Amino acid sequence: MESFYLETFLEVVNTGNVTNAAESLCISQSTVSRRIKFMESQHDYQLLNRIGTFLTPTAYGKIVQEKAEQFLTLERELSSGLKQVKSRKKLTFACTPTFGAAHLPKIQSDFIHSETDITELNFTLDNPEGILEGLREGRFEMAVLEHFEDYDLGMLQTISLPDDDVVFVTDQALDIATLEDPFERLFQLILYGRKDGCISRRLLEKNLLAVGRQIGEFDRIQAFDDFRTIIDSLADGDGVAFLSKDLIKQYSKRGELNSFHLPGFTHSRKRTLVFSDTLQDCKVGESFIDLVLTHFKSKKNDAILAVA
Repeated sequence: MESFYLETFLEVVNTGNVTNAAESLCISQSTVSRRIKFMESQHDYQLLNRIGTFLTPTAYGKIVQEKAEQFLTLERELSSGLKQVKSRKKLTFACTPTFGAAHLPKIQSDFIHSETDITELNFTLDNPEGILEGLREGRFEMAVLEHFEDYDLGMLQTISLPDDDVVFVTDQALDIATLEDPFERLFQLILYGRKDGCISRRLLEKNLLAVGRQIGEFDRIQAFDDFRTIIDSLADGDGVAFLSKDLIKQYSKRGELNSFHLPGFTHSRKRTLVFSDTLQDCKVGESFIDLVLTHFKSKKNDAILAVA
C-alpha cells in the first residue's frame, strides 16, 4: 500500500472529518473518501466510526493508526538518512609526518578548492605501523607511507609514488661530505631529530650499523616533535639532521642550509599511496588520489625545468 493512503487516514483521524483532512492535504474531499474506502476494502474492516459529525477510529482503526504512525516515522527517518549519506562528502586520510609537513598542505589546499561541498575532512599523522593498522580497522580510507621496510600490505591497494630523498642537513658553513673521514666530524655535532620510531631516524640507525657505527656516537642527541624546531636549530649552525630533502627546499634555495649524501648510505626511501576497500564508498576518494598524483607530477616537471 502506498504511504499516501496512510497519511490520508491519519489526517482524517487527527482532524475528525473529511473536509478538514482534504484542506490540510490539498486534495478533494472525494479523494479522501475514496482512499479511506479503499483501505477498508483492502483490510475488510471498518476503520472509522461514522456516527455523528466527528469521525473516530474503530478498534481496527486504532491498530491501523498506531502502525501507520510507526511506518511513516520510519519512512521519514529512512529518507532523511539517505539524504545525509547522499550529501555527505568526507575523507579520512593518514600519512607519515614528513609527508604531512612537506606535501600535505598544498594537496589539502587544492582539494578544498576543488571539492567545495565537502563536509568532513580528517587528517592523521602517524608512523607506518599505526597507519596500516588504521587502514585495516577501517579508521582510514587512504594514506601515504614513507618507508624503507617492505610491509605486508595484504589486500590493500597501492600506488607507488616517487621515492623520498633523505639527506644529512647542516648549516651552509659545514662541508662534511668532502672530508676524508666524515664520521669523525659528524659525530662531533648535535644530532637533531624526532623521537624514537621516526622513520628517518630508523633509516639513519640502519645505515650506521651497516658501516659499523652507532647513533650513540653523536656528541648529543636532541629530539623534537616538530620539524620547524629542528630546522630552526640547524639554521643556527650547531648541529646536523637526517631529513627528507623536500623539507628544506626553500632553505636550500636561499643558501641557509646545506644537504649532502654519505658514501655507502641508503638515502632513498619508498613513498606509497595506500587505500582500503572502504574507499569505494568515499565520494571524493578518486579526486584526492588524482590530486596526489598531479602534485608529484608537477614537482617532477619543475625539477626537469630547473635542470634545463
